[in-house]
Amino acid sequence: MRDSLLLLFVAVALAGCGGETEFVTIDDDPDVQRRMADWEPIGATVGVVPIRFHDDFDPERINAKTEETNRFSVSIDREVMRKEFLEFFRHNKVFASTTELGRWDDQFTLNEWLDKAWDENLDAVCEVTVRRYEVGWVGRNGWYWPNLLVWGYTWVGSWFVADERYFADAEFHVTLHSAHSKFQIFRGEYRNQAETNLDDFQRGWDLFGIFLIPGSMRPDNWGKVNSVVMPLAMHDVKVKMFKDYAGTLKPFLDRRVPNPGGPDANVVTGKRMALVIGAPDVYGDYRITGVKYAGNDASALHYHLTEALAADFPTKNVRLLTDKNANRRNILDGLRWLQEKIRPPDDVIIFFAGGGLTAEGAGGAPANFILPYD
Repeated sequence: MRDSLLLLFVAVALAGCGGETEFVTIDDDPDVQRRMADWEPIGATVGVVPIRFHDDFDPERINAKTEETNRFSVSIDREVMRKEFLEFFRHNKVFASTTELGRWDDQFTLNEWLDKAWDENLDAVCEVTVRRYEVGWVGRNGWYWPNLLVWGYTWVGSWFVADERYFADAEFHVTLHSAHSKFQIFRGEYRNQAETNLDDFQRGWDLFGIFLIPGSMRPDNWGKVNSVVMPLAMHDVKVKMFKDYAGTLKPFLDRRVPNPGGPDANVVTGKRMALVIGAPDVYGDYRITGVKYAGNDASALHYHLTEALAADFPTKNVRLLTDKNANRRNILDGLRWLQEKIRPPDDVIIFFAGGGLTAEGAGGAPANFILPYD
């Protein structure tokens, strides 16, 4: 009889142990698999800035009421979390290139991040904001009463029975801004709750936890719960993010669908730059006829690009050289500036209004030359 009871208790322990801690990764999601079959990365280089916390995110307020609510917000390592999102982008080849932008503790405004991204030849800035990140107690499941019998017969066996249910609740806001136009070209809000059963070791061992939980939960217990349950919520968040990028952002950037009221896709996947030159009608001691208004023409084009076409040509992407500034040195500096900044599929305008001449070039063949101020 004693042996039979022992076998029964062992069977109960084995049946209830382990819980539901295995989760479907993003690679195993059927819809993700279907989309990945012919997936090509979004043609943009993206910098991920340090993780931000939403104004509503207040772990101290949540944890002050843990005894009443059985909810706990575990402290977040901002750099570890940023690396987690970086790994998501890189592993799933979401963008052509994804990199860290700045140190985890840098405190810059969005405009400053966008300027920094532009200086580093990045197309866009990704900003992840945490609004909710907490775990909590759901209750005891159907294994609890059988497990009390196991505990009464052999303490050790009861520790391996997943008779407690916990949840994780995660919410993130993710935005993507063009470093060229500074427009917001994507925003997603993702919240997911996940639940699973845990045994004594998974929620942090407590000799009399079978009776005292959740009232005896300490921060280290909640940390253990977080390490098991939060990945379930996070992976579902990532699946939703990937589906949004594949279903909404990529078609827009591939120019398959319009973006009503927003910027053209080119401001994200490729920038537009211009070097506008209006040389004066003098060259040394010579006056050049027919180019009296070259400077006005260049200034008018500059105004049109940076005002009427500002969405495509931000001021920082257009350089104007007129009068004495339209000299040889500045023109060559402008050409080097373009050479350093542009790459496929960027669009470039080089406009010159002024005088020119035809003279003997290399090999004796005639060649055309422009005449700068000097």
